[in-house]
Amino acid sequence: MQRVQGTSIEAQRKSCIEYCERAGHEVVAEYLDDGFSGRSIDRRQFQAMLAEARSTPRPFDAIVLYDTSQFDGSKKGPIELIKLRQLGIRVEYVVLPLNYEDDGELTPESELTEEQIKSLDRYFSRKLGRDVLRGCKTVASKGHWTGGSPPFGYRSVKKTDGDSPYFAP
Repeated sequence: MQRVQGTSIEAQRKSCIEYCERAGHEVVAEYLDDGFSGRSIDRRQFQAMLAEARSTPRPFDAIVLYDTSQFDGSKKGPIELIKLRQLGIRVEYVVLPLNYEDDGELTPESELTEEQIKSLDRYFSRKLGRDVLRGCKTVASKGHWTGGSPPFGYRSVKKTDGDSPYFAP
């Protein structure tokens, strides 16, 4: 889905770099967790970025993400976001311009907008997961292949009528 919509990791990376160039930010590091869901912050590169944010001296003062869903899909995400901002690190999104006060805090309007978008991200992520699972169960209940390798002792059989493959012992 990401690749179809132009939001693959490479497209997101390119957009982030272009954003940094426009904003006058120097890119000092990149943390890419290709193939991992943003619903969890338990990703290797994401954790490395958090660790460096807490280090002294800190190698960066801002984090640029493509959108809010890349950071905040889990219940732990908002806590880490608050901790980063308490350290004085700005979190900026390519597709969601935010305004900061002189003291480094988000303006009330930006804070409200960010929270609303993140709530929608969490809703759509959970809804998509539920809908995909329901679809997979429906396909499997009809004996059709849902992807991946067939279970041990089965083989995938292609149908001649163009319908989805199914498993046969």
